Amino acid sequence: MDLESSIYSTSTSSETTLSEIPNPDSLNSEFPEKRCHFSPVIEQRKCRLLNGKCGPNRNGRWFCKKCRLERCLELGMTTTNIQYDRDAFKSSVNFVKSQALARLVGDRIGVPMQFVFSPDNLVDYDKMDSDISCWSSHTFDEMRFFFIPKELYYDDVIWDIIDIQPSDVELTFIMSILCFQLAGTRYGGHIQDEMERLQDILSNELHEYYMKNNQKMYLLRLKQLMKVKERFLRLRNIRLEKYSLGGIFNMFNTSFSNPDFFWVPP
Repeated sequence: MDLESSIYSTSTSSETTLSEIPNPDSLNSEFPEKRCHFSPVIEQRKCRLLNGKCGPNRNGRWFCKKCRLERCLELGMTTTNIQYDRDAFKSSVNFVKSQALARLVGDRIGVPMQFVFSPDNLVDYDKMDSDISCWSSHTFDEMRFFFIPKELYYDDVIWDIIDIQPSDVELTFIMSILCFQLAGTRYGGHIQDEMERLQDILSNELHEYYMKNNQKMYLLRLKQLMKVKERFLRLRNIRLEKYSLGGIFNMFNTSFSNPDFFWVPP
């Protein structure tokens, strides 16, 4: 007796034991707990009962993939009208919520050239104007190149910090590492050696912090923190290059209070 006739004789029996029915949960599992003689038929996309009349159970779930597909085709399903993201899995629900939140943020506050500096006030940089005659002989429109909001207020750095949500210890680590690195690079010599020593101390303390909080696999977290630091340094270097260029062409007629951030060559 071949496989199909054996299955047919079993499926037409008036009494089917529980062991002959595949576990619904195991059908979609990577490692099924129970296999039965129906599984090869299902895997080959043949009708479960070999009569083409299978239907859903009382919970609306189909166990026969072939009959389910034929029913969908009868109702007009094609490759062009399949609707996605309609399953009830928790991961998909969370993904849809994240998409909606991203659209909401983009619609409400994601205007790239606006900056909110108080609950009732914001600046639209595309429409604003300012009197800069006290420190430049050029107009504000001519000087816009030096004051791009994303660079001026380190927007990308702020969004990275919001994204990773660092703890107080991690945020202190980032800010301290930045200060020590900039100071060491600026003055060099024995000051740079001392700054590097302090950075080593901070790194060891951060390691102890992760061990104390049972975060032994913290490599990814450390990469995220270093990404914030590197982005800050990159934006800072862009600003310094612009100010250097402005100094060469005498765009500024005054000195800045912080030469590390607003240095203009003579």
